[in-house]
Amino acid sequence: MPVPYIDLVQGSDEWLEARKGLLNASTAAAAAGMRGAYSSRAECWRQYMGQKIKVSSHMVFGSEHEEDARHDGEIAISALSFPTGLFIHREHDWLGASPDGEFLELGLHEIKCRNSEPYSAISPQHMAQIQVQLACAGYDQCIFQSWTPIRQRIWRVPQSAGYWNWLFPLLEEFWQYVIKQQQPPTVRPRRIAPVDIQSEIIYEG
Repeated sequence: MPVPYIDLVQGSDEWLEARKGLLNASTAAAAAGMRGAYSSRAECWRQYMGQKIKVSSHMVFGSEHEEDARHDGEIAISALSFPTGLFIHREHDWLGASPDGEFLELGLHEIKCRNSEPYSAISPQHMAQIQVQLACAGYDQCIFQSWTPIRQRIWRVPQSAGYWNWLFPLLEEFWQYVIKQQQPPTVRPRRIAPVDIQSEIIYEG
């Protein structure tokens, strides 16, 4: 059975409209109440209830330099990255993901642009995003690229069934609160997933 996919330009009005009614990979860590997420679980819920997301300078920087990063990543690992639209989980049609690209034979491509140093490790926030992307797109690995104008670091991240089995119930629980328009109870941020994913650095430079 093919993975449901909508071929839309990321950031377009059509893409934004198609994402409505979906729990998106980028908010997975916050929805799960994970420590280190960009926002709290309550703040994430309010966003799904219609509260506008504040655009940060980091988000603007990332948007402005994503194609520069893609080009540098292609050179670094000698493979072409093709932009993607919107993947929807084949079994759970309330879950969606828009990775930054596909390397086709190598896996998905997720890019994080910074104006300082590349990340030294993959954060819980980004790992949750990657694992939801892999589940939605049906890939078994993702190339995660942390890029700066001067240096970059690139990992190969495998899909983890153990991580997914831990994360999915938390996302499903959160989404029920969204459906019911009922604010979830306040919880202490959960620790990172009790699963060790053997990510591998494949490029530094």
